[in-house]
Amino acid sequence: MSGDNDKTSKQYRPFVSSIPISEVENILREVNAYPRAGGDEPFPDLELATKRLISAIELHNNTVGTLHNNPTLAPRNQKEFVDKFQTRLTRLVDFLEDAPSEYLERLHYHQVNSTPIEVRLAEKDDSLFADRNKAEPIHPQKLINVLKLYEETANHLVANPINKGRKDIHRDDLKQLIHFLFEVYEECSGREPGYTYGQDDKKELRYKGDFILLVELSKPFAELNNKDAITNNSIGEGLKSVRKERS
Repeated sequence: MSGDNDKTSKQYRPFVSSIPISEVENILREVNAYPRAGGDEPFPDLELATKRLISAIELHNNTVGTLHNNPTLAPRNQKEFVDKFQTRLTRLVDFLEDAPSEYLERLHYHQVNSTPIEVRLAEKDDSLFADRNKAEPIHPQKLINVLKLYEETANHLVANPINKGRKDIHRDDLKQLIHFLFEVYEECSGREPGYTYGQDDKKELRYKGDFILLVELSKPFAELNNKDAITNNSIGEGLKSVRKERS
């Protein structure tokens, strides 16, 4: 009997959310009512879409962190950091590679000789950033190889098309939200979200479409850094970026 009750409780457990369900339903109704040139409304099953939308926003709120919200990761700051990192790292690698091998060997021997014998006999730890009192000395050639990997990473960051031409309106936290909402829209409607770009009633250039509206209406419930700074333009550019990555 208790087993049946457990099964029943799991099967008919009510859907509970920290986001008001009624407000999410209103969002979906407004998006469904958006005037579109063709195609059916994107959320025909309101109950399913409500659960999917709430789950997407909550997933965003639980996963977006300082990596996305930290203002130091603004495109300008990222470019400045990578440029400095790349320049200084290249100089260091060039300097070490040009050094006579005898000097590198002497550096290594000095580390070995200055390390107590009990430490050298202890368990080895090959981590670059390991505590020197718990690890074997790092040979300079190994350091050079590690620095080369960092250099390759810096080159990749500079050469990666996603990081080229990034504008001030680019926002990683907003893009994360758009990515989750994109999946909800695609699952419920069976098609990719689109957009148009043109003048509105006030003759201003704007991104338009039912998905743009979905993002704008979902914004109050999402964890975003400085929501007031999110513009129609940043939402449109974010959608373009997500569509490009998924194509």
